[in-house]
Amino acid sequence: MSLAKEINKRLDAILAHNAELKELNKKFKDPEFKLKDMKTGKIVTKEFALNKAQEAYDGIIGDLNQITNEGKNCRDLFTNIYYVNNLMEDKVIAKEIESNKEAHE
Repeated sequence: MSLAKEINKRLDAILAHNAELKELNKKFKDPEFKLKDMKTGKIVTKEFALNKAQEAYDGIIGDLNQITNEGKNCRDLFTNIYYVNNLMEDKVIAKEIESNKEAHE
C-alpha cells in the first residue's frame, strides 16, 4: 500500500474516532445511559470510556507517526495542490491548471 493510502487510512480512522466520541458524549448526557465494558460486561463510567477513547486515539496517532517517521516521510505530500484522497480530483485540478496556463499565454 502506498504511503498516501496508509496515511489516509489513519486520517479516516481519526475522523471515525472523533465521530464516535462525539456520539458517545451525546449518549452520556442521558442519565439513563449505561455503557458496558466489552471484556468484563461491567458498567463503566464516562471517565473510563473517555480514557479508553484517548488510548485508541493515541494508538492511531502513534501509527501515523510511525508510518510517516514523525512526518519526515511525507514532506509536501499534503501541501501540494493535489488532493491526496482522490485521484480523479487530481486529474480535474491538473486540467484546470493546464487551462489556466493556456488562457494566460
